[in-house]
Amino acid sequence: MANQSLADLIRQVRLRADGMANHLAALSGVGLSQADVNAGRALATQMETLDAEQEALKAALRAKTVEVEAIQKEARDWRSRVTKRIKAALEDHPALWVEFGIAAKK
Repeated sequence: MANQSLADLIRQVRLRADGMANHLAALSGVGLSQADVNAGRALATQMETLDAEQEALKAALRAKTVEVEAIQKEARDWRSRVTKRIKAALEDHPALWVEFGIAAKK
């Protein structure tokens, strides 16, 4: 069960807690109580809440990644466009290109 999904774990914890609640009298002899039932149910609820928060964060990260990739493309396009213009303007002075971070490859 090392690769058990979170959904499976939540389902199993909730099922155990419900089963314990239904047979509490028989389980009290081994030290299980309503507090254990409540703890199991609370754990399942907390896992569901955290899973929902995590999924929202993943969605936000995907959206932010799209935003970052778009601005990177815009920056690359800008760099390419101005590099061509700088090279054209300073065509006779490739030594000056270094001031713009452009390697003189002629």
